[in-house]
Amino acid sequence: MRFPAGILFTLWLIFGIQQTQAVYLNMSDMAFDDQYEGCIGEMENNISSLLAKEKQADPEFSSTWDAAEKRWKTKKPSVPSGFRDEYGIAIMAYSNKTSNLYSNFNSAVRNYSSRDTFHYHSLHFLMTRAVVLLRSSCRWSPRSVYRGMKGIYFEPKEIGVKVRFGQFSSSSTNQKVAEGFGNDTFFTFTSCFGAQIKKYSLYPGEEEVLIPVDEVFTVTNFTKQEGKNRFVLKTTKTRCHYYNCDYLNK
Repeated sequence: MRFPAGILFTLWLIFGIQQTQAVYLNMSDMAFDDQYEGCIGEMENNISSLLAKEKQADPEFSSTWDAAEKRWKTKKPSVPSGFRDEYGIAIMAYSNKTSNLYSNFNSAVRNYSSRDTFHYHSLHFLMTRAVVLLRSSCRWSPRSVYRGMKGIYFEPKEIGVKVRFGQFSSSSTNQKVAEGFGNDTFFTFTSCFGAQIKKYSLYPGEEEVLIPVDEVFTVTNFTKQEGKNRFVLKTTKTRCHYYNCDYLNK
């Protein structure tokens, strides 16, 4: 029996279920993939009050954000034009793997149900804008990256299928670093839209590239080696999103 990837992955994260059944990697249709096309300015105007509201409702979010903001003020790197401090703080907060914010946010993004039940609109917007401003261009050669996972075993329905990760996904340009996060499912892939966040992460040694929710890949190879699942993905140089300006009900 197969289960939807988002639901089963979330159960595994919450309850520590030992995954022995296949989880299909697919287009992650349940994921919140808003790109805010045509409403960036309006979201920017609302972001301060929205962030304050969502922090107040979530102590974990609040404490993790405040710690990242404090660090940003002392370790702020050079930033591209138009890059707000809040974008960098969002990445620092997200990259804090000692906090539950990372897993809570990813779970909420993977399993989006409605505007009113999603409590990370501010973080999602800020992360999305950060990746857009930091990512490379598909006019150049795609970046080769790696992603390792522990305790979950993804499979494709078939070779050649189109897939998305369905969340902001950490990867690394260093294969050894990626292997350190797990080998049960391991991805070797290229990305056009991933953002190199080494300067903005709490862990610059991880050489992290942050993959956006909406980048589409093709599965070009899949093997099982000694109980480990191995993917090779190739970027399609395209993005796909189903939501747009959802918070503003547009």
